[in-house]
Amino acid sequence: MKKLIFVSLIIFLVPIAAHSQTYRLLCSWAGGNFGQGLNQPTRTAVQASNQVARALEVDYISIYQGGVLNASATVLNNEPVIVYNSNFMNAMFRSGSQWAPKSIIAHEYGHHLNYDTTYYGQFKHPWTKELQSDFVSGLAMARMGATLEEATRALIIQFSSFGSQSHPDTPRRLDAVSQGWYRGRT
Repeated sequence: MKKLIFVSLIIFLVPIAAHSQTYRLLCSWAGGNFGQGLNQPTRTAVQASNQVARALEVDYISIYQGGVLNASATVLNNEPVIVYNSNFMNAMFRSGSQWAPKSIIAHEYGHHLNYDTTYYGQFKHPWTKELQSDFVSGLAMARMGATLEEATRALIIQFSSFGSQSHPDTPRRLDAVSQGWYRGRT
């Protein structure tokens, strides 16, 4: 049985084609150019996605390497997918935190679980989407065994302290991760 966790990001409705597969960027916390195509994920990324899916008690969401700056929740051939930049994800793995890449993937799961990649998602404020997805990330981190310090440190590694129109500042995001982490511990 799937459990839905309502959480979110920013919506761009941009049709783009790549390698004869049509997909659109609907939610991306970093933006990027999908026109570079998709590649198979690394074994490490697949393992992290499997861990996140098990922790959230939801179906596995396919993951690909692609032409995004960081990571993105999107839809490919009417299926939810996560696309990540391999250089960015490798930097996260090299950061010394095993949790940073997992929290990124969990955050993108949050966008799918909170319907941010659907028509409904366009009616949410971008900060709401981000904070809801951060909540899901914290929840998943707790369920996978990360301490609160590890879950919040993973966020600090990824984001700047300053907010933008599409993303809240780090203190707000840390609060959302913490709330999710506490919920995941119960």
